[in-house]
Order: sequence, then structure tokens, then C-alpha cells
Amino acid sequence: MQIRGYEQSYQQLYQLNEQSRGVHNNLPAQSASEKDPKTAAQQSSDNKVEQSRIDADVAKLKADEQRVIAHENAHKAAGGQYAGAAQYSYTTGPDGKQYVTGGEVSIDLSKGKTPEETIAKMQQVRRAALAPADPSGQDISVAARASMIESRARMEYARNSQSQETGQAFSISA
Repeated sequence: MQIRGYEQSYQQLYQLNEQSRGVHNNLPAQSASEKDPKTAAQQSSDNKVEQSRIDADVAKLKADEQRVIAHENAHKAAGGQYAGAAQYSYTTGPDGKQYVTGGEVSIDLSKGKTPEETIAKMQQVRRAALAPADPSGQDISVAARASMIESRARMEYARNSQSQETGQAFSISA
């Protein structure tokens, strides 16, 4: 009888096992991370690496934004009445936020009413163009153009001074 009881218990276990297999077959497939714990660990590591890359990109964008704003503020402060408002260009970061990545400040390069006014204005324009710690190629170009206009105004001023001293009238055409 013990044998029979053992057989019976074994058969019951076998039937329960078969029933549970049927239930398991109806369950949705396991994800790769549930089947393979090594894959889950690798995914976690990959996610950490990706997040580190995103964090580094965002930090660089923030630093660039601060640098650009400081650069344009330096132009504006030194340019005074001859400088326009700063205009910025933006880039969307990996976090979905907008960051300043470029900018410009317009500057008035027109001549003044007199050579003396032109000289003073171009000196201020040159200071504004070279005000940032890291002037761009465009900044250097504007400074050079202001120097050229200032130089012409100085020549005109010298001619006018000379003509007043000698009493002669000069006609200057540009």
C-alpha cells in the first residue's frame, strides 16, 4: 500500500506539473532582461553611460551659454549708445531644453557729424568689438573697420586743421 500511495502521490504531482505548464504557456513571454540577468546588468550599465553622456552634453551647453551671454554683454556694455540689443540663437539640448549657443550685438559704424565725432565714435566701437575676453574673427574685423574709419577721420581732421591755419579751403571727396 505504501507503494501504491507513493505511485498515487507521484501521479498527482505529475498532473499538477502538467497543469502548471499549461498555465505557464499562456503567460506572455519574458523580456530579455528577465531571461538573462547579465543582459539586465548590461542594460543598466548602458543606461548609466548614456545618462553620463547626456549630463556632460548638458553641462557643456550650460557653460557655452554662460560664455556666449558674457561675450555679448561685454560688447553691449562697451558699445554704449552705438550698440544694439543682443540677439541669440538657440540649440535644443538632449534634455529637451533650449540653450543659447550663439549671439550678436549690432554696432553703428556710420560716421559722426564731424571728424572729431567720428574719431571718438570709432574708438568706442573698436573697444566694444574687442571687449570680450575671446573676440571672434567677426569682432576683430569690426575693430579693424572702425580703425580704418577712424584713420580717415583723423586725416580729414588734419586737413581741416591745416586749411584753417593757412586760410586755404580744401575739398575732400571720398
